[in-house]
Amino acid sequence: MSCSARLPVYLLLIGAFIEPKYGPFWAGFALFAMHLLGLAVAIPVVFILNRGFIKGKRLPFLLELPPYQLPKWRDVWLAMYFRGKVFLTTAGTIIVYMSVLIWALSYFPRSVEATQQYRAQYVSSHLAAQPADTDKYIQEQQLSHSYLGTFGRAIEPVFRPAGFDWRITTSILAAFPARETVVPSLGIIFSLGGEQEHDSKGLIKALNTATWPDGRPLMTAWTAVGLMVFFALCAQCMATLATVKRETNSWKWPVFMFGYMTLLAYVAAIGINQLGKAFGS
Repeated sequence: MSCSARLPVYLLLIGAFIEPKYGPFWAGFALFAMHLLGLAVAIPVVFILNRGFIKGKRLPFLLELPPYQLPKWRDVWLAMYFRGKVFLTTAGTIIVYMSVLIWALSYFPRSVEATQQYRAQYVSSHLAAQPADTDKYIQEQQLSHSYLGTFGRAIEPVFRPAGFDWRITTSILAAFPARETVVPSLGIIFSLGGEQEHDSKGLIKALNTATWPDGRPLMTAWTAVGLMVFFALCAQCMATLATVKRETNSWKWPVFMFGYMTLLAYVAAIGINQLGKAFGS
């Protein structure tokens, strides 16, 4: 199911590649389709998993309905308190640890010498450089040369069949703690700063004008659809995985869910990108 955290990604890509070329009708259709996609894919996937991979005994479904009555506020608040406490002490700790890890990977290594070098590079090539533009360039270089950016460059060949270069791949990796970080990460990578929104004209222009080393456009409408489908199908959401771990009391199911859903999203993104190439887009 597409949660609200994915909405900024959909709005950014639809506003940059679907709406300008195909009009508002297809833009609305694309947004609706992204939310419908989860249901359309879930039914056959669950059918296959239940029949072939996760076989178990069929249990009778019994549900005892309690007598209907007005809730007691004391019981409501106690239930909220204890359930919130359980979440914070189990799933919450995993979320904090992983958030710190992703932040550290995107921040380090960092040194004063490297910062001065990036500043000198930008100033030497832009004689009338503004301090704000220089800071954005420094942020881009620091993220590019961080452990996360280096890893994104290393796995770029894996995602290249889907039409994703290291910049898109790094933004995907940075979104693991929260989907809302995709748009700010793209803003930093394209030297626009981390204050970007889904309707930022500068970021939309940067995505439309970005190219591969050979001069080909980095993103087309097909690439944008493939990226949206990837985000719609993958389970690279730390809060979700932490909750599954808490509910099942095992790492087996979150690892399984992360693996098969990432593979499903990856194959779908490749298929869409190759389909776009076949149609000459």
